[in-house]
Amino acid sequence: MMTEDEARLLQRARELEASYCALQRQLADVVQEFGLEEMVTLPGDDGPAARRRREILDRLAR
Repeated sequence: MMTEDEARLLQRARELEASYCALQRQLADVVQEFGLEEMVTLPGDDGPAARRRREILDRLAR
C-alpha cells in the first residue's frame, strides 16, 4: 500500500511528465513552423553538422 506522501509524489511526477511532453510537442511545432530542423541537435549527435549547428546557435545567442 502506498503512503499519502508517496501518492502525492507519484501524482506530481505524472504532472511533470505530462508538462514535459507538452513542452516537447510545442518545441517540435515551433521547429517545424520556422523550418529550424537543420538547427536542432539531437542528443549524442556530435558530427560536423551538429558542431556547425552549435556554432550558429551560439552566435545567435550573443
